[in-house]
Amino acid sequence: MAPVSSVIPKGWTDKIVQESNVKKMIGESTGLKVDKIDLAEIAGCRYIFSSGGVQHIWNCSSEEGAIVKSPRGRDALFAQLAANPLPSISSDVVLEPLVLPDSDLED
Repeated sequence: MAPVSSVIPKGWTDKIVQESNVKKMIGESTGLKVDKIDLAEIAGCRYIFSSGGVQHIWNCSSEEGAIVKSPRGRDALFAQLAANPLPSISSDVVLEPLVLPDSDLED
């Protein structure tokens, strides 16, 4: 029996255009090794990605990110986003801000 795929939350897609470039951009911005881009916001600039088996949210516009502390796991997070999509994130999704590496972009 084939594995059941997660339901993609409304407003998001798992079809990532130029995924290798997105992974590189997020990796350089966060200092993390990006294993996979899980979702991209359709009408926005946010991505949900996996690094070391943990989901993160990255906002390309504000250049801010967070670790998804709860719910844990791709399927659980997708289900929560489907029930209560960002930005009206519920208390059921617990985020911890990412500490970003120093940047020399202002030189």
